Amino acid sequence: MTPFLSFNYLYRDASNYKNHGSVVFSNPKHRSVEEVTSIIRSNLLDGEWFLHAPWNIPDLFFEETNEEQDHPLHEFVSVTPCENPRTEVGSIEDFLFLLPTSHHSPA
Repeated sequence: MTPFLSFNYLYRDASNYKNHGSVVFSNPKHRSVEEVTSIIRSNLLDGEWFLHAPWNIPDLFFEETNEEQDHPLHEFVSVTPCENPRTEVGSIEDFLFLLPTSHHSPA
């Protein structure tokens, strides 16, 4: 089992331009990618969308937005093993703990 997991996500604006990003978490309990992915998917809107702020991860919005057409939702891509992260933002345990208690629908 890998000691780190990368949470990969993107923002897709109304014109379908994409901004990709990832956040790396330590994995102290050595959870499998499949287990973490399943937990995350069960907390997504329609199996793929989420609001970044309640999940405490950086937004991937573009500098210029069209407020009438663009939306606040980010898209989950995958969880992947990560052997040598440049930086980590915390543990996957803390991240997963946030998910059931966060507000998932747009304001």
